Amino acid sequence: MNHLILDIDQNGRIDVLREFLAETIGFSLVFLHVPPGPIREELLRRFRGWSGHDDIPPLEEVHLAASQWPDEPLRTFRDKDLDRFMVVLTGLEQYALREGVSAALAQFNRVRDLLPNWIPGPLVIIASDDAMLSLRESAPDFMTWRGLEWSVKAVNEPDRELPPLPQIPPPVISEGSATIEELNDLLQVVLKRPHGDWEEASVRMRLGKALINAYRYPEGEAELTYAAHVFAKEGRTNSEAETLYWLGTSAFKHSDHETARKRFEEALALYENVDEVNGKAHCIINLGDIASKSSKYEMARIRYEEALRLYRKVGDILGEANCIFRLGVIALESSEYETARSRFEEALLLYRRVGDSLGEANCILYLGDIAFRQLDHDNARKHYEQALPLYQKINNARGEANCLRGLGDIAVAEKDVPTARSLFDRALRLDERIGDPYSIGFTHRQFANIAANDVIRDKHLESARQAWKRIGREDLIAEHLDKGPSTALNRKNT
Repeated sequence: MNHLILDIDQNGRIDVLREFLAETIGFSLVFLHVPPGPIREELLRRFRGWSGHDDIPPLEEVHLAASQWPDEPLRTFRDKDLDRFMVVLTGLEQYALREGVSAALAQFNRVRDLLPNWIPGPLVIIASDDAMLSLRESAPDFMTWRGLEWSVKAVNEPDRELPPLPQIPPPVISEGSATIEELNDLLQVVLKRPHGDWEEASVRMRLGKALINAYRYPEGEAELTYAAHVFAKEGRTNSEAETLYWLGTSAFKHSDHETARKRFEEALALYENVDEVNGKAHCIINLGDIASKSSKYEMARIRYEEALRLYRKVGDILGEANCIFRLGVIALESSEYETARSRFEEALLLYRRVGDSLGEANCILYLGDIAFRQLDHDNARKHYEQALPLYQKINNARGEANCLRGLGDIAVAEKDVPTARSLFDRALRLDERIGDPYSIGFTHRQFANIAANDVIRDKHLESARQAWKRIGREDLIAEHLDKGPSTALNRKNT
């Protein structure tokens, strides 16, 4: 059988593509501009032949059915029991628009952060030029993750403008799977060859996000600040807004709520300028979190309901679940236990639907809190012990510490002081590792409740006072240090 000879066979890019697929760590994106027809069939034949050989992962082919949105079949891969595979996606031509945004393709922006959990390898999108243009217009943030983007033609076709033959690129990895070391290596590769400011800033933004997720806040903020400056200078509003959003996230994680508020408001203004609905909703929900931390529950509720409407408008199930969960937290803090339980159970179903382990763990943890407040210690313990391994599996130290504190509270209530002390000690080590003064203060406060003598008690109270002073939380000092012993504290910084 005769096979077409493709231009990538003659200019060396076929080897670049094979090596990219073989060396990619975790999730990555490849865009190949190929119209339906013999050239695409030849390219698919190559992928089938490479599948499972020479370190190239096994192949899964997805061709969209009529009116099928692209995220629908991709979600099914989250339950696939393979450490590594690649997906080739075709059939986007049905969503090619001459102008405007395709709702189906815009969904890529909304599920972007979930894709690394669904596909532990390359996602190769093969589509016509028109379909790629619609994808670029509809999901610009998603497109920034691309590792390769090429046009492919047969050698006897008229020449089309193609990118120059690149050096073999480093494996491109998403925030969901990249290690800090891998992103540092990627940055060094970029710095050693001719590059634009935007390319360097894009890598620095990814590195900054990874550092923040590893609780290395000053380093992460330095990378993000650099990236934000470049994006602002070049007028890349979406990228600038995303960077400011992550600077707000970093400040919030280490309890600098005033700085977090300013960054989220700055990002929100930029997202409003470009009418990026998801970006607006992300900022609004975080502004609600800041209000909630200051016990401004009505303001927080308004923010969450505003964000919920936006998420539902664009069909963002994960965002919807996050809002419902937070409305449950407000109900819990208002002692509306049945409303809180209903909210957490509703959010839990949505988190499981989209495969979000962190959201699932948070719901289970707070269902444990409801049981604890209703003095149902056995049910509370069951929920804390169910949530704990979920947090450990995704390396979420903050959630792990919250579970340990919850189990410690149960031990205190049951007068098992040695067990409580051991659990609080483990929680405190995690709090200190991630640099969370909010939680450090609560853990010391709990230690003070079980102190063996006044000297130890006063030491823990002073440690709590200093932790909360560092973040300007005089309200916590007044509520939890100046009123004597307390139990069942609002101790979470999820």
